[in-house]
Amino acid sequence: MSGYFIGIVEDVNDPIQANRIKVRAFGYHNENKDILPTKDLPWAMVVIPATQSGIPDSHEGGDEKFDGITTSLGIMVGNYVCGFFQDPDQQIPIILGSVPGFTNVQDEDQEVKVHDVPLAARNDYEKSASYKYRVESRETDVTTAQDLNPGNPVEQGEGGNWSHPDPADTNKPVYPLNHVQRTQSGHVIEYDDSPSAERISYSHKSGTYHEIQASGDAATVINGNNYTVIVSNDNVYVKGDLNLTVEKNMKVQVKGNYHLHVAGDYHENIVGKNIKYVGDEMNETVIKDVVENYGSEKQETVGGKVTENYNGSKVEKVGGSVEETYGGGQTTNGGPSVKVTAGRIDLN
Repeated sequence: MSGYFIGIVEDVNDPIQANRIKVRAFGYHNENKDILPTKDLPWAMVVIPATQSGIPDSHEGGDEKFDGITTSLGIMVGNYVCGFFQDPDQQIPIILGSVPGFTNVQDEDQEVKVHDVPLAARNDYEKSASYKYRVESRETDVTTAQDLNPGNPVEQGEGGNWSHPDPADTNKPVYPLNHVQRTQSGHVIEYDDSPSAERISYSHKSGTYHEIQASGDAATVINGNNYTVIVSNDNVYVKGDLNLTVEKNMKVQVKGNYHLHVAGDYHENIVGKNIKYVGDEMNETVIKDVVENYGSEKQETVGGKVTENYNGSKVEKVGGSVEETYGGGQTTNGGPSVKVTAGRIDLN
């Protein structure tokens, strides 16, 4: 084993995709790339953490019988690393880890020094893209369904509202307690151990994120469409209230039976038309009184026989005229007496 070195990463595109990198070791490799170009540097192997395995395992469901179970490296071109040479000829470098600090990167026509530690992990975390997405995507005063006031007629009541958690209240990382991993494209994973602000956050570069907050609350924003497929059963138990607000249309299709059990009152507020189609029988049982109010006309068409049974008395009040037409005969059976009162009665 030869001496230890500090070097700078110049190539991470391993042609055999085995997590090897090319490093220019200070004090060992000529710094002049015209004399020693990057392509002539030896490929260096990188030591991975003991929490990961470097050997393949059986692979079910894919196209290969075996597959690796480690991860690709996070080291990028421009990172400083430390390591040693395994051989006396200094052709087999072994990289032990990276050295964070500042890295010089090319920004258009100038070279700038950039902090290696992500913004989300530092005290100026509010400048990070992941934090800004959480602030910009926050929804406030989302309205909920209105209650209905029972009466004759029924009247609309008041609705409620709720707001998404405010990142200013839930995101308070303190350096160095927020452990952040940020990828090249901008995905961010945070394990925040800051006192009274402990969080776990997964943020996609698009702005979609899921966060578990210090209180145990979870906040999710999907900056696009959401698709969920459950191959078997799905069980959801909400011990508190459930509010569902849909800004546009909503469709529910049940290919089997649909059971709805409401232990309390059931309020249904339809501002537009109510259109219902029943392809088979319809059976309704109401234990107590039924009150129906129609602000305009009511039409009923029955294709077959109609049977009405009233165990008590029946009172009908019609403010206008009544016209009945029978295509067949009519039979009226009265009890002890039948009384008809009118200004004029015409019988033909």
